[in-house]
Amino acid sequence: MKNLYLCLLLCTALVCGAQKRQTTTALSLNPTVLASLDHTVMLGVEKQVSSRLVAVLDAGYVFATSHYRAQNIRQASGFSVRPGFKLLFRRDPKGYFAVQTFYKQVNYRLYDWLGKDCINGVPAYEQLQEFVWQKKSLSINLLAGYTLELSGRLLVDFYAGPGIKWVNRQVTEPNCCFPQLENRQGFAQPLNGKPTVNLPAGIKLLVAIR
Repeated sequence: MKNLYLCLLLCTALVCGAQKRQTTTALSLNPTVLASLDHTVMLGVEKQVSSRLVAVLDAGYVFATSHYRAQNIRQASGFSVRPGFKLLFRRDPKGYFAVQTFYKQVNYRLYDWLGKDCINGVPAYEQLQEFVWQKKSLSINLLAGYTLELSGRLLVDFYAGPGIKWVNRQVTEPNCCFPQLENRQGFAQPLNGKPTVNLPAGIKLLVAIR
């Protein structure tokens, strides 16, 4: 009987230990980027590389944009990449600080008056045609977050924090410009190459696979 009790205690300890074991690898889905101006499907993977360090990589596909409502945009497509690292708190590993780099490139296909033979943004003449207006952005973010367990393998991750962002926008056709777009609703942006403060925040759904 004594040996039976010892076996039961050992099994209980092993089960409890397995239930409390931290997730080391997880797949993620970010639903908040679906609601952004550039609608994106973003998936990712997280891998714990040490007791407190987690490597993160998110990748997204831009399939549409809300700029359709205000512009003569026929199509929008692009991609985004978000590598980073999480540093877990010592006392509560559910909380963390993170460093993240975010790069996004989107092509907007428009049918409008395009400036030709531009000098310092001033066109010699304009032509009605279809063209691509390209936006590239790079940001470096410092985030704080917290992960909650919804079920055995499903978790939800909340994050927010400040960052610095650089944006570059241009027409892909050489010696052309489209200054009209700067004054339209939804495309008011900082000057090309000028850093601005960025405040990213969102929610990620995680599925533990290990």
